[in-house]
Amino acid sequence: MIGLLRDIFNIADRYGLKILNIDTTDVTLMARIEILPNISIQLYQNARKDKLNMALILGNDRVYGVDGDRCTCEGDKKKMIRRLRRLHGLIAGGNRGRPQISK
Repeated sequence: MIGLLRDIFNIADRYGLKILNIDTTDVTLMARIEILPNISIQLYQNARKDKLNMALILGNDRVYGVDGDRCTCEGDKKKMIRRLRRLHGLIAGGNRGRPQISK
């Protein structure tokens, strides 16, 4: 768990990302790293179960996740595609008339 924590800080520092929160217990670690406003990656590790999950969060919604060896898309596929198009627009060159991603 210490290794993942170290990696989180190194990656945030290297790429200029903001760590929104880190929560730990004796066997778990959960962290959220902001990529862009309202876009973050959430990491969850359970050392006892040897489990690492990652999720792409848009606003407060989990839209994509990697749970061990499984990838999942959450919710309505059309809604997810619209969100990913908005995300692509923000990353590829700004808003360009598209609505902003909101919470």
